[in-house]
Amino acid sequence: MRLPTFPEFLFAMSMVFFIAFISAFNSELLDGEPLCELNLLNEKQESCNLNDNSFTNFRLVVHTGGSSKTVTTKVPISITIITNDEVIKHESILPKAASTGAGRKYHSNLNYGVYDLPKGSTTITIIANDNVKRFSLFNAKVLKNANNYYVYLLGLIFLVILFFSIYNRKSIFVKGIGKPLPYILYFFVVLLVVTWAL
Repeated sequence: MRLPTFPEFLFAMSMVFFIAFISAFNSELLDGEPLCELNLLNEKQESCNLNDNSFTNFRLVVHTGGSSKTVTTKVPISITIITNDEVIKHESILPKAASTGAGRKYHSNLNYGVYDLPKGSTTITIIANDNVKRFSLFNAKVLKNANNYYVYLLGLIFLVILFFSIYNRKSIFVKGIGKPLPYILYFFVVLLVVTWAL
């Protein structure tokens, strides 16, 4: 049995970290602890009150269900964060590209991003636009203390190992137009990872 070469070993390791990167992000979306859950299907607007000062931010995830007609439908959401001292508004937010399926046809978990929480008692109001009427399910979850650090750390390790895997195979691409091709492809992979959850 032939042992893998060093570049092949590096590429295999990069794939392990890529899978860990995707799994960590999906785990945060699917298994994060909700501070509150809001059904936006009927009233299009719901609020929740937070009194715990230990939370510094939250991630908004929406579990949707629909049909073939709603697959490409985007629902902009507005978030208003109210404290005793200030009002913070985030208008017309669209779901991020980094979202995940929910295990059923035409169901998905949409990542609407991470938002800072001011100190003190806070009221979070979430408003969906009229497109929400096209869905059969539209439940928003406010997840506590979102942490993208470890997700991006795994992504960074993946990119570093992948680069060295390509670099150690450079002798394959030394001639003709094929020489810069792996680095061009690598550039697009970097863009994908860096902008994953922005």
